[in-house]
Amino acid sequence: MHIFEHIKSGTQPVLFRKVKNPWACVRWRLLKLLPFVFAFAIFGQAMARDEIEVGGTLTQDEIWTNEHTYIVVQDLRIPDSVTLVIQAGVDVKVNQGRGIFVLGGNLRAIGQENDSVKFFANTARGELEWKWKGISYTGSTGTGLNVLSYVYIGDAEIAVDMYNSEEIVIENSCFVKSQNIGVRLFNSRNCLITNCLFQENYDGIELVATFGEEASENRIGNNVFKNENHNIYLLKAYGGILVNNLVESNLIEGGNNGIWLDNGGGEAFGRNMIRKNIILMNGGEAGYGLMIAQDSMDVQYNIFWKNHIAVFYEQATKGTVLTNNSFYQNQEAVVLSDGSMENQLHNNTFSMNTTGDFRIAEVQGTSFRQNNIFTYANQEKAVVNNTPDDMDIPDNFWNTDQEGDIRRLIWDKEDDPALGEVTFVPFLLAADTTDPVAPPMRAIKQQVGDTVKVSWAANPEEDLRAYKIYYGTFENYSFPSAEDAGNDTVIFLTDVTIEDTLVVTAFDNTLNMTDAQVLGHESPFAFADVYPYAGPDGEICKMHDEFSLDESTVPFTYDNIAWSTGGDGTFSDPQSVQPVYYP
Repeated sequence: MHIFEHIKSGTQPVLFRKVKNPWACVRWRLLKLLPFVFAFAIFGQAMARDEIEVGGTLTQDEIWTNEHTYIVVQDLRIPDSVTLVIQAGVDVKVNQGRGIFVLGGNLRAIGQENDSVKFFANTARGELEWKWKGISYTGSTGTGLNVLSYVYIGDAEIAVDMYNSEEIVIENSCFVKSQNIGVRLFNSRNCLITNCLFQENYDGIELVATFGEEASENRIGNNVFKNENHNIYLLKAYGGILVNNLVESNLIEGGNNGIWLDNGGGEAFGRNMIRKNIILMNGGEAGYGLMIAQDSMDVQYNIFWKNHIAVFYEQATKGTVLTNNSFYQNQEAVVLSDGSMENQLHNNTFSMNTTGDFRIAEVQGTSFRQNNIFTYANQEKAVVNNTPDDMDIPDNFWNTDQEGDIRRLIWDKEDDPALGEVTFVPFLLAADTTDPVAPPMRAIKQQVGDTVKVSWAANPEEDLRAYKIYYGTFENYSFPSAEDAGNDTVIFLTDVTIEDTLVVTAFDNTLNMTDAQVLGHESPFAFADVYPYAGPDGEICKMHDEFSLDESTVPFTYDNIAWSTGGDGTFSDPQSVQPVYYP
């Protein structure tokens, strides 16, 4: 006989801590996703410095040292064959409407981990906020000649703008509150942007190729993006060449769109790759985690979590390969628009997506196979065929061996005679172990005496090895503390409280744990919900007239309590947290 306690809660657990201070890029860590992320001190040593006014065209090489603060009072131009080196700890203040223009020359601003180079608007107290022009490269090239390392750039129009430039390196730097864009690569090639923070800009990064020009072989990796509109925007204008670019191992959070891949027309002559990123909480009520309007994209080993629509294929998008991605708790996972042909969706894991997993408006050449689909209770329309054409999607795992259960998850001809039929037989009877591991289902936490009990449902993968509990401050999709749970689906923790954020992950039997989450060997985080605790299991003997539920707890604010039982007994007070049960 089982006794259950049902609670209508008035509260929700807090999952995130938002950074409010725009200077707060002093230190952060992105576990597993970013093997190295920089840390640097924004303000450096507090000491009086001579101010030097600068501007105009440099006629010879210069070195700016940290004994001075440099005030840009006129546009500063660095022409061909001239190099400006800015040493660690230098403050550069720029007057309104002014900027730094590298016109074929070289700019090397090289800070240190605890002593950055800082560029910001030269505002006086009481002035209205305004933006300076930023740093602009035009026609600059040469390995190692143009480097921004451990640099802070704040309150610019465009923090760094590159025109027809090559081999520029931006690393370990922070771009905050740009009016338009943090960094733009305009017809630029072979540039590297790595280990940087883009926060509170309108757009984070833009990569643009215009007619007859090329933006290729660029790498955007190991960065954190938290911006207003597009976190990353890639535009192939008509006649432009945008190929062999890599967007890898970034955390992309909270924008109107996570990544927007736009196409102004014409053919794509090569592939671009989106891989090993964590793309979360983008899209609001209308946008996307990833919007694809370019052909021939490779999208693999990404985690899409809590986006509005995780991946949206714009009309007539062709030849994209979507493989080994985790789609977890998005409002909708993948939407394929009409005319988007020859796209492959293989070996992905879909779990707990609210509205649906795959909405289809084009069947020609669409291949949907070897995916693991985990739905929530009573879900319908996990897969929707919005076309009049029949579609075959065999060899997927639906977390059930009953054809009738699978049929209820599909919206097609049986539901609307105007639609085509979706054929799903044969289907997999066991989860495909080459797909990413699914997050544990039904993770809950309960107050049990002085401990917190965390429990979850067992994963179905045959190659499952163990579970892990994470806790502490959740930031940048990481936690500071973790504890192995072995093969058990219950663990009791003594060093945490019921208010702490607690999550569960599942591991497969792969022993190499480098980049385990994005590579699918460790599941995305499953956050444990607060639940009441009815007490330990017990036995009621025939001679017992009553059974006291004196260990039950409700560790949160609630509206009402309702007790129920699988037997025919009654409770002394259905509104009491700890009633007496009469068998």
